[in-house]
Amino acid sequence: MRLAALVALAAIAAVPVRAEEPAAKPAFDRVKPHLQEYLNADEKSRPDLLLALREAGLDSIEMTRAQADAVEKIVLAGNPKVRIRGGEYTIDVETKEGKLATHFHAPPGLSSKPVPLFVALHGGGPSDYESGKTHAKEMMGWLCKWTDAMGALLVVPSTPTGWGSEQGQEAIWESIGYAQENYNIDPNRVVVYGGSMGGYGVCSTITARTDFFAAACPFIGCSDLTGYAENFSNVCFYIVVGEKDPYVDNKAAKLTADRLKELGYDVTFREMKDKGHEVPPSEYPPLVAKLKKSARNMYASKLHRGNGSGRWYWLECGGDSDGEYAGQTVTVKGNVSAVYLSDRMMDLDKPVKIVQDGEVKYEGTVKRSLALLLKEVDETRDRGRIFSAKVDIR
Repeated sequence: MRLAALVALAAIAAVPVRAEEPAAKPAFDRVKPHLQEYLNADEKSRPDLLLALREAGLDSIEMTRAQADAVEKIVLAGNPKVRIRGGEYTIDVETKEGKLATHFHAPPGLSSKPVPLFVALHGGGPSDYESGKTHAKEMMGWLCKWTDAMGALLVVPSTPTGWGSEQGQEAIWESIGYAQENYNIDPNRVVVYGGSMGGYGVCSTITARTDFFAAACPFIGCSDLTGYAENFSNVCFYIVVGEKDPYVDNKAAKLTADRLKELGYDVTFREMKDKGHEVPPSEYPPLVAKLKKSARNMYASKLHRGNGSGRWYWLECGGDSDGEYAGQTVTVKGNVSAVYLSDRMMDLDKPVKIVQDGEVKYEGTVKRSLALLLKEVDETRDRGRIFSAKVDIR
């Protein structure tokens, strides 16, 4: 019997055993390796890549804190395979009314690490394509010394119609888009600067999309921004005027600076004694020193919006709205329709309370959504806008 039993066991052992099917990877592990490819894809490729991510389970992914932190690092790191183009060169950007020239100057030692972006708007008045291109080229020639001191990528678009025009704004944002696609830009250190007509262009640009920029620097040309000033709590302003400027009335710049100071916001105002419509080189070292210390804080604990509508840092709101958070509680007032949340603001593993105008609108835990995080970055083209949860309080 013993011999028979051993023979039977040997026979069983000799039969090939079918290996178990490997367990399917969790959706997050299937999607994560392809996030960088999606984030760095061009406009044509992105829809197909997004569809592939959804088929892999994107919409069902509820992230842990560790997973959310890992995705944030991927987003902020930029494209590790980006082909860095150094030196100076010029491209044409497309606008609805035709192509416009944009000049680029890369700082020495540029690498794949994220760098500040310095967008400079030329003066000279509305003209034509070639004149605008020349004005921009001349500006880059003397300004690059100072942006090199910041370690910043200098981008100088051009306009024949003025920066407040639709085409002028298109030129700015198309140029920024090119920089984002071809360099790793630090999303929290984007500066818009301009002189003369360009100073007014700074004002048009910063009011159009305030929460994109860390700093606004209108030189010898500044609009009266007192009606928008309440929106600038999270922006560094650096305003320079000439005491004896024969072309620009400095009243608007002074009113703007006074209002920002009254509100307690970050503003530097310099009136150059005995100077006219020019800025001497001595004015730039203090500007560079200030900008080196200036960074956007997407997660500022207090927000106020005096006008406008749509996304606003971590709020979705209309004009005359306030937001504040402390601990696990968010308190909002006014025309707020949604609150975006991040672990940079509070512990999303714990219950969150949202109070609007004294009424509790939400109390409980929230889910970290990878789909939401990617949607916000993608739709705004802003890698610093990283939120993993959203609560609608309409």
